[in-house]
Amino acid sequence: MRLSCQECNKSLNLPQDRIPDKGSFRFSCPVCGAKNKVDLPGPGESRAAPPEQAAENRGPARKKTVEPELFPPGSKVALLSIQDQGWLEQSKDFLTAHNFYLSSAESPEQGAQKLRLNRYQLVLIEQGPRSEVLLGEISRWPGRYRREVNCILLGENGKSFDPYAGFLQGVNSYLSKKDGNQAKQLLEQARDSFAKYLEPWHQAANQETGT
Repeated sequence: MRLSCQECNKSLNLPQDRIPDKGSFRFSCPVCGAKNKVDLPGPGESRAAPPEQAAENRGPARKKTVEPELFPPGSKVALLSIQDQGWLEQSKDFLTAHNFYLSSAESPEQGAQKLRLNRYQLVLIEQGPRSEVLLGEISRWPGRYRREVNCILLGENGKSFDPYAGFLQGVNSYLSKKDGNQAKQLLEQARDSFAKYLEPWHQAANQETGT
């Protein structure tokens, strides 16, 4: 069932088996966190499919959609878009050891949809033709939203933690693919660097709330 958040207007796709037969139900928007209520038709009333759903059902080929990912409340989640198998395996090992749940993107388009629907604490992208779509999506995020996500780019055009390379790509840390033998150490350094970057923002927020 195709739904839209009443607060931020993000389009969501809720599996039909999660929709009750009658009455109403509520859902939380995975993007802005707003609580939404949906009223369903009463007995005897028709339940027409939303226009987007009806359009999908007409054609023989249905475009694969991405649905919001569900993780325990308060979880740390990382989105990985990496083709280098060595880096991919070491990244998975490092992140799972630090209690991250993992999500992956099979294509740039799927990755962009996931970035629109879900909130991640870390995004790790391998630079290349596939990365432009994801970096473009991230560049459109509002400042406060973007600030809370540690974006790391894995590339071949600079040294690890080259500030100029990171600035040009709009990421928090730039890591060189050539340093794959130090992948876990570099990811830990990128994590610590991001934590230091966030400190003044969190201190300012605590002062505003008096905590």
